[in-house]
Amino acid sequence: MRIKSVQHMREAMAALLGGIVLCGGANATPVTFDIVSGGYSVGTGYGCANDTSLLCVNFSYQLGSPASFVLSSGGSTSLGFGSVQLNETDGQGASAKIDDGELDNLDVTAFLNFLNPFSGRAQSVAVVGAFTGSLADSHTDYSITFAPVTVTFGNGGSFTLDFQDLTFTQNSVTLPQTVTIALTAEPSDARAISVPEPATLALLSLGLAGLGLARRKSR
Repeated sequence: MRIKSVQHMREAMAALLGGIVLCGGANATPVTFDIVSGGYSVGTGYGCANDTSLLCVNFSYQLGSPASFVLSSGGSTSLGFGSVQLNETDGQGASAKIDDGELDNLDVTAFLNFLNPFSGRAQSVAVVGAFTGSLADSHTDYSITFAPVTVTFGNGGSFTLDFQDLTFTQNSVTLPQTVTIALTAEPSDARAISVPEPATLALLSLGLAGLGLARRKSR
């Protein structure tokens, strides 16, 4: 009769533990991000020879392969992505300018290659503005504008990439660029084991104590 009581106690404890795990599955699950590489892809209209048909802009990717980071739904992080330098060589000092022939094929795409939460490339194509005239005044000479890009992964998961916009009003200037990654939705197939509430822990401890007592009595 005592052995049967011990068996019943074990079954009750198993049911209690199972209930804790099932409750945990409904909670928010942080998503892991792994970036393996990235960079800029630019059009053929860029070049730094003394040529009135090419615009001298230098693009430098600096993010490399950062350590993994995790985001919960609604969370975001900003990372240093690279830098862009306007260094037009058509003229020197106050005479430097952007010519009509330097406005073509100025495409700019920024991209990141991910290992997690999906394996592949996410990229954003910029709207580029280049304005003819002197580079010595206070007007905008060159600009790169990115719209946030939504990337989907898993079963209903999504995040956005938002590369920083850059505006140049002077020549021979280097501006740093960041990228912000925001988790907008967690995939529905993600699971987590939540930490039980204090009342649940107390009940579990009481049950385990009773199981130990029942075992001693059965002996």
